[in-house]
Amino acid sequence: LEYTIHRWLFHLRPPPNWPFLIRLHFALHGQHHKSPMDPLRLVFPPLPASVFGILFFTACMSLFPQGAALSVFA
Repeated sequence: LEYTIHRWLFHLRPPPNWPFLIRLHFALHGQHHKSPMDPLRLVFPPLPASVFGILFFTACMSLFPQGAALSVFA
């Protein structure tokens, strides 16, 4: 799941006429490719990661029975 999100979501190219999206994309993901070995840089900052986690958890709980949802989420 992590690879799929990384490959198909984070590698989308923002529209060239949206400077805000270009900056946001770089801040959330581009820096990871600019300095991949920086030990002080988190690959995915906690706040956006939490938002994605909550959305994914909610989707799992909505689509599957509780036991299966918790397994898929884990």
